[in-house]
Amino acid sequence: MRRPTLQSPVARAVAPVAGGIAALAVIGLALWGAAHVVSSSQNVQKTNLFVERFFKPEVPVDKLAKLVAKDGPLLFPSLVGGAERKPIGIGHVGDDPLKGWRVFSLIPPGAAGDCVLGLDRAARRLAAPCSPATFPEDGTGLTVLAVTDVTIDPSGRLVIDLRNLVPAG
Repeated sequence: MRRPTLQSPVARAVAPVAGGIAALAVIGLALWGAAHVVSSSQNVQKTNLFVERFFKPEVPVDKLAKLVAKDGPLLFPSLVGGAERKPIGIGHVGDDPLKGWRVFSLIPPGAAGDCVLGLDRAARRLAAPCSPATFPEDGTGLTVLAVTDVTIDPSGRLVIDLRNLVPAG
């Protein structure tokens, strides 16, 4: 039995092109449908690159307090928000490791946002090359930040909630 063939030259030229267009249209509709189903899913997880909480799980709070007393405050020049948008230091005052934790800005008062303090360990002072001012390593004179949650978890680890850092006052 003979296969049916298209007789006219126009039909023989147009039929494969029309078939290809139809196949691409079907593939495109299938991809659009899949994208629609995926994008309208109720189980969408929000990706957040902002660090919301700070945990120091590997060091118990009593050892962390001793470390801060010996070596100075913990400095995080770009922990919150990235790109040094909110550089912070974490210090401890007093003898009780369960109390006395404080978070302070590493930007000197009145300085530009990119002027970030570092710790001069020899002098035990906070200093920056962009500012003539220096500050004690406990952050006195710097903007102390109010945090909504500075706690010790049940396993004895320091937990600082960084979501609502604002100047204390």
